[in-house]
Amino acid sequence: MGGFNAKVEVEAWAVQFQTQVSLFLIVIGKVNHHVKPVEEEYDEPPRCKAGQDIVLQSPVDWVLLDGRESSDDHGIVQYEWTLLQGDPSVEMKVPQPGTLKLSRIQEGGYVFQLTVTDTAGQRSSDNVSVTVLPMVHSAVACVGVCSRYQFICDDGCCIDITFACDGVRQCPDGSDETFCQNCKCPGPQRGL
Repeated sequence: MGGFNAKVEVEAWAVQFQTQVSLFLIVIGKVNHHVKPVEEEYDEPPRCKAGQDIVLQSPVDWVLLDGRESSDDHGIVQYEWTLLQGDPSVEMKVPQPGTLKLSRIQEGGYVFQLTVTDTAGQRSSDNVSVTVLPMVHSAVACVGVCSRYQFICDDGCCIDITFACDGVRQCPDGSDETFCQNCKCPGPQRGL
């Protein structure tokens, strides 16, 4: 993939001929090539990280997917999210590059693909799954990894973080409200 720079030295003699029609300039010369390889910096392809799979419990107002841990040695110029599997009525918005906010998300399974493109046009993709469980379910089913925008119930389920300490039990085990009673947090429902 290396290129070459050629330095050209020309020893030239110019001869002019004037005719009735035009002026000719003839260059007669000798060309010396000094060729040396140009060292090009290797550009690594990007590394796409769409984030860890998420398991949520209904009701879910929204969830944020975060692919900003993707990296490249020269920089990422584009993040592109695609719904591969799941209800197509889910609303997808990009609040900032690398993230995807999902709303109107229904019970069921979803698979999203993140594709990142670097400054050289190289691409890399990674998938993340989102599973939304019904309100009533077996606690054994909640073994997913929650995002930083979610509250982790004691049974392993994830709920929207705004549902914690709101006075309504959304975790099957009620830990989203029990947590508040044990916490000396500011706010109307937080440990008063």
